[in-house]
Amino acid sequence: MPESRPLKTDAGDLHFQEYFVRERWQPAVHEIYWTGLDEASPGPGVAEALEAARLVLIAPSNPSISIEPILRVPGMRALVAGARGKTVAVSPLIGGRAVKGRPLS
Repeated sequence: MPESRPLKTDAGDLHFQEYFVRERWQPAVHEIYWTGLDEASPGPGVAEALEAARLVLIAPSNPSISIEPILRVPGMRALVAGARGKTVAVSPLIGGRAVKGRPLS
């Protein structure tokens, strides 16, 4: 299987970390894609864990790179939707802008 580089940018196809760290998010991103999702399925115990959970927390993360691929696994969106009444999502975006922590010195 060819190596997946899920971001199509002005600098070519890049992994998210290449884009974010090495390229310092400078090249324009034209497309985000994932490979292998059509053959993927939720892991053993995922449905049972979501059903048994008192709370489902979708932690702050990049919605396009981290959360969306999980929800695109066939069956996952329905499993998470089934736990909607006990699900909380924390967004790293406010007003369309990324929330950033204190710079490291």
